[in-house]
Amino acid sequence: MQPGDNLLVHYCDANLLVLEKPSGLLSVPGRGPDLQDCLSSRIQTRFPTAVVVHRLDRDTSGLMVMALIKRRSAISVFSLKSGTFKKCMSALCREPLQNTQGALHYRSDEI
Repeated sequence: MQPGDNLLVHYCDANLLVLEKPSGLLSVPGRGPDLQDCLSSRIQTRFPTAVVVHRLDRDTSGLMVMALIKRRSAISVFSLKSGTFKKCMSALCREPLQNTQGALHYRSDEI
């Protein structure tokens, strides 16, 4: 995917944008001139007011929520931090799992 490519938007209204982040693309600009290509910069060419609500790691693909107005961004970030809004991650495994039941529970700030 290059800077001019189309990004897949799954949902858009006056407040929020949900789009797909491909693996290998940063969510926000990194440090240094070689790490400026990112999802937020690309989508801001179409939605100039878009603000990142949460991030996904560079190698992680998935849906990202962006706010289209600053007030909505502040509410969304607070909701994530306070636990009233939760994000759920799932993974596809290449090999069968030995234990087919259970869950991993952790806070991202504990990693």
